[in-house]
Amino acid sequence: MKNLYKKGFIFLANRYEEWRDGYCVSRGPISTKIIASPDTYRLSFELQDIGILEIATKFEFEFDNSDILYDRIQYLTSSNFNPLVPVICHLFCSNNTIKYVRFAMTNPDRIIEFYGRVLSVDEVPSNKSGKTIDESPIETIEKENELDGSGSNIVDICSIEKKEVPEYGSSILVNCHPIIDSPFGFGGCVDMTKSIKLLYPDNEKNIQFLIKAQNNPDEYFEFFESAFIIKCISIGNCFIHRSFFEKKSEYCTEGIAMDLGLSVLWADRNVGASSPSDYGILYGYGDISGEMTTEDEDAYPSMDIVNTNSDIAKSIWGEDWRMPTTEELEELCKECHWKDTCKDGINGCEVIGPNGNSIFLPFAGCRIGIDTFRQGQLGQIWAGNLSKFGSAVEMIFYSHNGSVNYGASASWGNSVRPVKKK
Repeated sequence: MKNLYKKGFIFLANRYEEWRDGYCVSRGPISTKIIASPDTYRLSFELQDIGILEIATKFEFEFDNSDILYDRIQYLTSSNFNPLVPVICHLFCSNNTIKYVRFAMTNPDRIIEFYGRVLSVDEVPSNKSGKTIDESPIETIEKENELDGSGSNIVDICSIEKKEVPEYGSSILVNCHPIIDSPFGFGGCVDMTKSIKLLYPDNEKNIQFLIKAQNNPDEYFEFFESAFIIKCISIGNCFIHRSFFEKKSEYCTEGIAMDLGLSVLWADRNVGASSPSDYGILYGYGDISGEMTTEDEDAYPSMDIVNTNSDIAKSIWGEDWRMPTTEELEELCKECHWKDTCKDGINGCEVIGPNGNSIFLPFAGCRIGIDTFRQGQLGQIWAGNLSKFGSAVEMIFYSHNGSVNYGASASWGNSVRPVKKK
């Protein structure tokens, strides 16, 4: 992250989430350009095309109140009581680029996160493809073997082929062209001069998803770079899907019921896990097979599924278990003490109940399509009923707290943590 620290950049956001008092109150598509301009003492921000979002369009942070943290760059301001002006800026980084930008405001406490891609970075040494290179050693391609792509995660799929790759065996090679800004100032166009290679494990679920994405005439394919590792291998520079490196459980077992002093007993592990620290399987809402990858929300149940045939916990673990309700997730968040910890080398949260007993919740991440992102950084657990707005409900947890999101996307893959009657 050193190559991005105290540097200017232009970030094009295509999606946002707004949080208030620990709850996600709105999310959706957006076309916001974030322009950060440095001088000797500060980093000045300008936000263009913010739509209906309640945030100032111009503000700044002094470099005296800045730092590089584990997974982000942090800028602070000494004090500001204007509810529209951010007091904290976090730049979350991965693979030497900014993945999303977070601004925090006060009076009341609010967070707005912008997801998208970096268009340019000031004064950063770059390779021939425009990707920035961190001088520190990292587990990616070497500097002389740079990617041919542009660093964009929006691509046009050119071809899909099954291929035997010496390092990874049976694989699916996806050849793409990056999508760049249109010279006419709107939309995007395919950059035929550059190519990006994506390598996935060869299985039927992946091939069907990718073929459907290639044949979709309405939109380009978006892959999440945090779901890949960039390496130079025998077929050239390539994004290698992280599922190649996932540890597969040899067997999965029904969990042990833990009494935390709450209204229900909580399982000590996720569905699909072989131990409390195992991630388990990420399920779409009501998908008992765990195989659905479509992002069409109409393909998932639009009803409460607790104690129905679509209840994932009940269907897989048996009649004694079920998915938690929204109220039970709220109780877990409010009545327990949450502690950031690591178990068996897996990051997650220890949740300590009023009676002193605890369970471990691993940061299993979230799946969109066939890509899992933010694994090791956060976890998301389904409720088995819908919100009053008719949306799926999930509990999101990271660091040392959990909160309930009443506007989740049913197509996303989340963990399932069963409960049982006392």
